[in-house]
Amino acid sequence: MTLSDEGRELSEQLHSLLHDVDSSLEDDLEGILTWVNPNEPGSNHQMRPPSLRVKSAIKSLLNGVVTSESFIDLLGKYMIFQTRKHFFLNYQSLLYFKDVQKLERYYEFPTRYVNIFSSEEWCDEMSGLRNYLIRQNSGLKNNIQLRLEQLVHEDDFDMACKIYEWLCQAEGRLLPEILVDVLLSKVKLFASKNMNSAWTQRFTIMEAYNLFVTNYWSVFCRMLQCMEDDHEITNEIYRCFEEEFIRIRTSQVFDIFVTGFPTTKPTLLELRSVLKTSVKYTELITEFLYQFESKMLNPSITTAEILLSYVRAIKSILIVDVSFRYFQLLTNFVRPYLMERHDTVATFLYAMLGLDASDLSSKNSTSTHMSIASQLSAELRGSHQPISSSTAERGNLPHGKHALSMNPYEPAYQQIIDYYLHWNPEPADSIQANNDQALISKELFDIIVELFDSKDVIVREFLGLFTRKLLGLRGYKLESNWVQSLKVVKKKLDFKTYSSAQEFSNINNIDVMLRDVKHSEELCSLMHEKLGLSDRIIPKFVSYLFWNAHSDFSALPKDHPLPKELEADINNYKKAYTNVKKGRKLRLHPEQSIVELQLRLADGRDLNYEVTLDEALVLSYLSSNGDGTVEEIVKQTNLDISQVEKSLKFWVKSSILRYSTETSRYSVEERQNVDVKHAVERQSSSEIVNATDSVDLQQQQFIDSMQKVLPFIKGMLTNLGSLKADKIHSFLKMAVPKEIGYSATPSQLQLYLNALVEESKLVKTPNGAFRLAK
Repeated sequence: MTLSDEGRELSEQLHSLLHDVDSSLEDDLEGILTWVNPNEPGSNHQMRPPSLRVKSAIKSLLNGVVTSESFIDLLGKYMIFQTRKHFFLNYQSLLYFKDVQKLERYYEFPTRYVNIFSSEEWCDEMSGLRNYLIRQNSGLKNNIQLRLEQLVHEDDFDMACKIYEWLCQAEGRLLPEILVDVLLSKVKLFASKNMNSAWTQRFTIMEAYNLFVTNYWSVFCRMLQCMEDDHEITNEIYRCFEEEFIRIRTSQVFDIFVTGFPTTKPTLLELRSVLKTSVKYTELITEFLYQFESKMLNPSITTAEILLSYVRAIKSILIVDVSFRYFQLLTNFVRPYLMERHDTVATFLYAMLGLDASDLSSKNSTSTHMSIASQLSAELRGSHQPISSSTAERGNLPHGKHALSMNPYEPAYQQIIDYYLHWNPEPADSIQANNDQALISKELFDIIVELFDSKDVIVREFLGLFTRKLLGLRGYKLESNWVQSLKVVKKKLDFKTYSSAQEFSNINNIDVMLRDVKHSEELCSLMHEKLGLSDRIIPKFVSYLFWNAHSDFSALPKDHPLPKELEADINNYKKAYTNVKKGRKLRLHPEQSIVELQLRLADGRDLNYEVTLDEALVLSYLSSNGDGTVEEIVKQTNLDISQVEKSLKFWVKSSILRYSTETSRYSVEERQNVDVKHAVERQSSSEIVNATDSVDLQQQQFIDSMQKVLPFIKGMLTNLGSLKADKIHSFLKMAVPKEIGYSATPSQLQLYLNALVEESKLVKTPNGAFRLAK
């Protein structure tokens, strides 16, 4: 029997029963059957109250004396049959909960007027249809669960409760597993909202948990039908908050370890309290290494920036990792990259010495570089002190199980006894430490030293820095930070003896140099006060075998004609030294000599310079002779041509000398900007690339665009030494931001680099690479 046959049979049975009683009512019966039938959308109720005719028919048939119990029962079967028929024809098209609600209202509407079902009968019928629907339409079930989760996220708990009750009725049971999943997703959303930027707060997990319980736990208790003090569920919620805290902080690990350090210490301490397994530590460190590589290991990032990030990261890891297992991963990861940079050791030592920005300044340095160097110096201050952990800090951290088990309405002693009676040991892979005995005594200096191939590398660089510092020292007083650093290096690196007294890496040479400086101060005082020599000269008397400077002290220096007054003073010093130190001679080393000049020019400029002896001799010659060519200056000063050319460029750039292209002669520029011709000639030697009259507009635009890229080129060459044009081109494509823009071709970049070489900004090596000019 088909559905249409069964429906027709029920209709015929109703007509037959009514015909035996009162055949005049058959038309009214047909109107009622049509009005209640959901399968006749064109003529049924259409969610509108019945007409007067239908109302009268319903009253006559259901409340009249002609209606029998068998007729009412048969009419109920007809309505249920037609409802099921419509349902099975349409249930697969239902996609959302609102569609289900609409359909149920459509079925329920005629029962308001044809009241032949008890509430239990109709609810049972709807529950059966819901159960079938939820089992057969998986897409609808998923959408309803997603809608439930969305409503909970939006804090619309009234509608969420209705959907949950509907699901429970459809399944015929409570669904705590679905509700717990929704609850945990709400916890994740709530945790993300309240923990994302709370880096400087203590007890972030506990505060977020307490706020969540205050706002939402009572609602979830009603839905779960559990007691509000059900600790099994609240413990799980707290663990979910801990997991979310770890997940959020892992995604922010670079900002927490580096960018925001040390203000992020509260977060680091809380991380330490919740990271209990090696798996979580590994995930945290792995993510940090990935972010560190993408953000810092870039050719356009200076060595000082990388070292600053590394030091902050090490400090952060040492706070988080009580086992001291994981900082070595960062060291091994960063070491190969930093060892490629020629200034890594020097940058580290400068920072460790705590030098001011002026000590690190160079012609390629900027205020940003100085700021980063100062920050690195501050981070390394006290790096030789042991790393320790504060018991007070550790004791103030809340532990999830303790916090959750404490109930203000129960005796504290009873809760403590219950906790220890139900205590379980930590998992086998747990590395959580419960006291400071798990910490080892470690010094940041020792950790950073592991970056380098050997301690000898640090000692060698330190000796070079110290030597240059003593040679360039004005007077005889060495700053306390240099003295303190010497003590630290001697103590920590423990380099006492080497195979030879002249070994470059023998740090004990510094003792000899310091003795020479002290001895020089005593001799200088003697020569100035008792022998009456000029106090304008401040000599350093060095034992050249132990001073490993740029020049070879053992080689005889060239004799350079000095200004008469200066030469007379030097000769007096030589005679006095021979009288004081019998059998010894004093020898001037021009390459290590510094001259202070006070210049007064005809246009009223009063200038002070601290220059090398080479530069002073070149200017002195031109000041005495008016002008001269490069060859004439070389011949008269006995300097190398490279020294003369370098000195001339310095003075031209400083607007002290001018160069005439017609006569190829240099002269002192007594009056600045005398004519446009000389200004254009000076412009060719300056650092700024300007367009000449012969440069067209297109070339000028290219030069302007490359000027914006020039700082990136300098940064690469400062960090990496020398690079070929194709390598610079690849780095620029990666490093230059889109708002600045880099669109030059490799050939255009090659031409630009060659132009920088001509302007003495860069130097081209024999293998075709480019490096910064010294």
